[in-house]
Amino acid sequence: MVELNTLLRRAFALAMLDKFAALVAIVLVTAVPRAGVATEPTGQERAWLIHTDPEARLEISYPADWEVIVAEQRLGPGTTWSPLILDEGELFKVAFRESGHVRWPGWYEIRVLANNDNLSLDAYWASFDLSDLWDRSDSDSNLAGRPSKTWIRWRHDSLVREHLLVTSNRAIHILYDEHNSNDPAFENHQEVYEHMTSTFKVLLVTGLEAPATGR
Repeated sequence: MVELNTLLRRAFALAMLDKFAALVAIVLVTAVPRAGVATEPTGQERAWLIHTDPEARLEISYPADWEVIVAEQRLGPGTTWSPLILDEGELFKVAFRESGHVRWPGWYEIRVLANNDNLSLDAYWASFDLSDLWDRSDSDSNLAGRPSKTWIRWRHDSLVREHLLVTSNRAIHILYDEHNSNDPAFENHQEVYEHMTSTFKVLLVTGLEAPATGR
């Protein structure tokens, strides 16, 4: 009888040890990130750089681990390939792209356009093709301390946020994803886009940066 009690106590102790080991395993799996799963830094943890372009007269902060791509002129067939080409009407274009082997890299683009007719903000915005405007999303806003327009376009399988600021001789057009279900890190990217937009500045040049007052 004594031997039976001893065996039962040993069996109970082994069962409790098994339960404890299982509990420890659950805690470790929960607490330790899986191999290959990167933890994205938040906006406060991220290191930032400042991109300044005196010729385009703009300044903006961007993540230190992103690359800066300045558009090149389209010189015809046979020229060196470039990831960003100036299109018709563009005076300058720069994109900020997340570096590294990322499945869906973040992308933030700034275009500087000609405003030779000195069009007002509303008139310049109306000159865009707005056939893909998302649900009457246009509204007046403020960019770099100046009156601007913002709106959302439907682009294939994503929504793109756009901003427009107009001066007497040029317009500044900013684009980035408003929503993209294909981007697994979209929430992190959206935080980056919003911070970049909040840091955007127009560098003043005397006599060249008056608000547009045209039709």
